[in-house]
Amino acid sequence: MTRLHTITRLTKEGSTFTATITLDPGHPVFAGHFPGQPVVPGVFLVEIISSVISQMTGKKLIVTEIANIKFLSMIDPSEHSVLLIDGSIVEEQDNAFKVSGRIYYEDVEFAKFKGMLLEPL
Repeated sequence: MTRLHTITRLTKEGSTFTATITLDPGHPVFAGHFPGQPVVPGVFLVEIISSVISQMTGKKLIVTEIANIKFLSMIDPSEHSVLLIDGSIVEEQDNAFKVSGRIYYEDVEFAKFKGMLLEPL
């Protein structure tokens, strides 16, 4: 199976970060979500955020809390196969990371998020 997304660029400066994500519009998930009108499922956006933060910290993190997430526009992977993510990350105690940011491309904002990621014991 092909990867749904690839992190093609990741930068961190202090507590802020930016990432460029490339989606695979031919991924099998889009055949069923939805036939003829593919849309990136919200749960995959959460997974993308988790993988970006994990790569940035060098730790395998899982999302433990989503304090707020707003899906503002649907993402059709055939129209928007490149996504940008920017935000901030703060390391808390007990291997926890507080994260906030947005997913967008050019003038279209797809999602905003705030949450907590944790390294499992």
